[in-house]
Amino acid sequence: MQLRLPSYFRFSKSVTLTLSVIIALILWAMLKLKDDYQTTFAFPCKIVGLPAGIQMQSPLIPLIHFRVIGEGSALLSASMPWNKDTLSLKYDNIFRKGWFEPNDCLNSFQLMPMNIKVERALEDSIKLYFVGNVSKKVPIISQVKIVLAPNYYLFSPAKLKPDSIRLYGDEAALKGVNAWKTANYTTPIMDKEKDIEVLLEKKEGIVCEKPSISVQILPQVYTEMQLSISLQAQKVPENVEVVFQPEKLSLKCIVPFADYEKLIQNPFTYPISYDSLLNKSSFMPDYSFLPNKVQVLPISKQEVSFTIRTIKK
Repeated sequence: MQLRLPSYFRFSKSVTLTLSVIIALILWAMLKLKDDYQTTFAFPCKIVGLPAGIQMQSPLIPLIHFRVIGEGSALLSASMPWNKDTLSLKYDNIFRKGWFEPNDCLNSFQLMPMNIKVERALEDSIKLYFVGNVSKKVPIISQVKIVLAPNYYLFSPAKLKPDSIRLYGDEAALKGVNAWKTANYTTPIMDKEKDIEVLLEKKEGIVCEKPSISVQILPQVYTEMQLSISLQAQKVPENVEVVFQPEKLSLKCIVPFADYEKLIQNPFTYPISYDSLLNKSSFMPDYSFLPNKVQVLPISKQEVSFTIRTIKK
């Protein structure tokens, strides 16, 4: 008995031949895709980690060509639009030179299959053109107005963190810029240590590496203290005597309440060079020799008179 296929399974000889050829081609292609091939891939590029103020003057070369080798199936997959890799180039000293070598970036691919080897780049070097690639570091000037609570004083200046900033811009824009200011800012009433975030000024054509800085403020409770300071002339010749009037400075100061007991027991001496007294009859003491925690009230500052006389032997 002869088996007959249903009519919808019956093909003409030409259709059967065509299907056989297609199946054969598929099997042949699958076998060929197992082989290794060498080809060229073109990858789009992007630069990451650009510092503030740095921009490309013109777009980077849109595609960089690399010679790759790998299994046919892997190469076919990697060439698909949805698998297209992007070469991420990090801005560093190489780019600041104005050019880079693509062969230094063979390990920068993120989506490249493990069974594809990137052999080399076809371009030896690529020039880059940046705008604002001139920079300079300058000190920061604070424009912060500090408001203290009653009985509080700032014995040390507010600390800027950082106290300098790197600026980016064109050479013409940065010329003559030797410092950078914070924005005008008035603090709330301060009665304890606190770090406050303060914006930096903005200027067209110049970009700061960061938009703000931290200002550390250390207010302390103060108390008043009467300070007696001895005057001492230094490097006085053997047969000479310097007589001060008054003999001691009596100063009204404010000091941190926590340091009062320690300071009241610490004798202070004002040293002054004998040579600086010559051809004078009086001087105004410079109180910078005192520690920052001792602040002399202006009302108590006084001029000192003196007499230089020879001692007879």
